[in-house]
Amino acid sequence: MEPKNISENIPVIKEKEPYSSHEIISANDRIKNVDLKRVVSLLLFLVGYTSIGCLIFHFFENFIFDSDYATFKNWFPKYHKPIFALTFFFRIFLIISPILIPFFLKNHFLEIWRLIKNSISHFVYITRNFSLLENIKFRYLKAFLIFQFCLLLLCLIVWYSLDLKFSDLEFFEKQLHLSRLYILIALTFTAVYFIAFNFAAFSSKILTFLFSAASAYNLAIYRIAFFLTLIYTYSGLLHKSFTIIEHKDREALPFIGWLIEILPITQELYLIVTLTGIICCLFLVFGLFSRFFLFVNAVIVCYIIAVPNFYGKLWHSQFQIWVSWILLFAPVSDVYSLDKLFFKKKKQQSKSPNYNFPIKIIWLQFGIIYFWAGFYKLWDVGFEWALGETMINQVQLEWFEHFDNLPIFRIDYYPALLHIGGLLCILFELSFGFFLFHPRLKYISIIGGILMHNVIGIFMYIAFLRLQVQYIVFLNFEKVLIWIKSKFSKFPYTDVIAINREDRVNKKMVYLSMMIISMNFIFGMFNISSFPFSTYPTYSEKVESSKEYFHYEILDDNKKNTNLWELGKRKNFRWENFTRLEYAIIKKYREQKVIDTPAIYNQWRWWSNHIDELKNIDSINVFIIKRHLNPDSIKIKSKQEFLLKIYPNGLEK
Repeated sequence: MEPKNISENIPVIKEKEPYSSHEIISANDRIKNVDLKRVVSLLLFLVGYTSIGCLIFHFFENFIFDSDYATFKNWFPKYHKPIFALTFFFRIFLIISPILIPFFLKNHFLEIWRLIKNSISHFVYITRNFSLLENIKFRYLKAFLIFQFCLLLLCLIVWYSLDLKFSDLEFFEKQLHLSRLYILIALTFTAVYFIAFNFAAFSSKILTFLFSAASAYNLAIYRIAFFLTLIYTYSGLLHKSFTIIEHKDREALPFIGWLIEILPITQELYLIVTLTGIICCLFLVFGLFSRFFLFVNAVIVCYIIAVPNFYGKLWHSQFQIWVSWILLFAPVSDVYSLDKLFFKKKKQQSKSPNYNFPIKIIWLQFGIIYFWAGFYKLWDVGFEWALGETMINQVQLEWFEHFDNLPIFRIDYYPALLHIGGLLCILFELSFGFFLFHPRLKYISIIGGILMHNVIGIFMYIAFLRLQVQYIVFLNFEKVLIWIKSKFSKFPYTDVIAINREDRVNKKMVYLSMMIISMNFIFGMFNISSFPFSTYPTYSEKVESSKEYFHYEILDDNKKNTNLWELGKRKNFRWENFTRLEYAIIKKYREQKVIDTPAIYNQWRWWSNHIDELKNIDSINVFIIKRHLNPDSIKIKSKQEFLLKIYPNGLEK
């Protein structure tokens, strides 16, 4: 008699097979059940409703909203009653229409709610089969790209037709409305395309981008490179901050004005904190007591980088603060660190999403910076920024602010190159973040960003070197190491590090990082410059062909013949860092007829604190000079207006 097999009585539990890519794609049926026609029509209606409302408010604000019965009686003696009645009912309609729209279009809003609810459930569904997400493809991609191209082409044709038909003032207003309408339609269609038609592919692309596994080596080498650059930044701020702190008059920044007033700031304290920051960075470069010094640096980096910005001039160097915070909970010292050597930290042989996530979040932060820069160029100035005189004037303005320092190649003699470059700059900034999600197109963003900054640096002297240095985050150090090992090893070398699928994502790291980029996204949306969260310079202003600036005439007998322009040029004084403040003072004077004397004293201090020859000046005449930006028009006599006499040393004669 054969022994009974006990295992036969044990029920076999079949392991659930992973979802196939076909099943994942078919899960999109949940979203297909939504009436997309109603969703798209509602979104288009809301965009049109908002656009028409903005146009009415812009063109008829005084007529409809601000005028009373007596004003209408004065304007329309015979028909003032019916006209006033119509405008009165129109005002009532504008007030109650936002309430009536959801009532009459409730079915459309219900479809949007179904879309959101089903999208969230679908997002949860696909995360359960993370390994197959890369198989999902975008649908109607060619149609989407063709639509965006045709929309841009149509707007450019309309822009040139407006240029031929209207005067300069009318043209600027109309092309600005056209540009804003273009950006709203383009972004709305993009949102509909990704969310309504390709939510499965869109969500899977985000998940794989942020949470795909990577080895510890890339993050560890980036830790070394980043904190070396931070040491350089701290060292450079030591000398720079001393001349700035001498101003003594602090100026508030959005949301932190209360903190600026109470924060203790002295040269001695700043020196101690900065030296402490340098020591922290040295420990982090070598990876010794990494977690402790990451926390210490995360606190003092705000003080070191922010303090020089509390005296009227805002330098946009917040990026290093954000990276310091993003790395706070990241496993940056699992390899290439003294922590691993001295404390026998277990070597991390497996790949993990925790090594990839902080790197990719920093990538997205670049995308946010560039996106809002491109957005506001169109929103504030329109296509005029790239295709009109503003592009040429902007280039000449930078030459003027560098004491008429001209590049070897006068690109303003070739306006077509500037117009093409300006348009490409806007399109590149808007699409930078989207390209990063594609394995090959990301190189357009990386290489294009470096080229853009350096070309602008050659012709306009705005290289954004501090931001360019942060491009080290795009380097794949791991691939470089693999290539080196394969070249110098006797045996073929391959990447054999396994993926640890049970490794959990560090929630503290994720929550903190998402908070940082969310706050910067909001500050970018509203174009707010502050600390620690901020937008970066957008250069979205309409630049005229002439500019007003301060001219200082020294009255001291021993320095009467001092040529400040040549002196500043010889001493490499960065006047362009403070000209925006100067223009704002002059604009305030023109609009309010009030001289902001303390602000003018502060402007002079920027000169005297950076140039030793100007430190002991007793009396100065301040003029406002208006001159052409075109270097070829320098010899044309400038308009000069006496403003006031100042006494920097407080000795009024």
